[in-house]
Amino acid sequence: MFKKCTHCGIEKPFEDFGKDKKGKFGLNQKCKICCRIRKKNRSKESIEKNKKYKAEWQRKNRVLLNARLRERYKNNLEKSRLLGRIRTKKYRQTDKGKDLKRKYDEIYYKNNKEKIKAQNKVRNAIYRGKLIRPNICDICKNVGNPHAHHEDYSKPFEIIWMCHKCHLYHHQGYKFYAERLSEKTPTGDAKVWTLDESRRGKSEEFSPPV
Repeated sequence: MFKKCTHCGIEKPFEDFGKDKKGKFGLNQKCKICCRIRKKNRSKESIEKNKKYKAEWQRKNRVLLNARLRERYKNNLEKSRLLGRIRTKKYRQTDKGKDLKRKYDEIYYKNNKEKIKAQNKVRNAIYRGKLIRPNICDICKNVGNPHAHHEDYSKPFEIIWMCHKCHLYHHQGYKFYAERLSEKTPTGDAKVWTLDESRRGKSEEFSPPV
């Protein structure tokens, strides 16, 4: 037996219609193919409508949303940083990410020539053994692999050795994710190493600075 679809107007066998107790012969008025197309179109319209609503809500509540994101970031610091590194690594593997990184690198090198020159001098001095990296932070006294911090890049071998956290705080203390936001970095207690003072023997390589 055949039945005419009210949507496409084609007569089709009963097997092509879904069940509906209220319909004639206990079948739906529209065939299964037309029902699937209608459902798909409604899903697209619903998705677009939700996107517009979400974008409008974010625009109106930007201040509240940013405050929530900051609070969530602070309460899940390690997890947020890990996810951020994963997203950044994945993005940099794309063509757009590679082009953008190359562009920013060119701008950075152009605006920080003196800084890069000082960092290269320190790196080469450590590699050749003229400068020994201590294993302790001059600020918090924690054992680790500290960074070479410069207060004046024109004096590349006048260094304050800082761990990652102290170095981050020193440069980015105004940001919400830096630690000890209400304090200042106690640079006055730090030991500034010159090139001559850092020429220590291999036996003293891992000894803390005096």
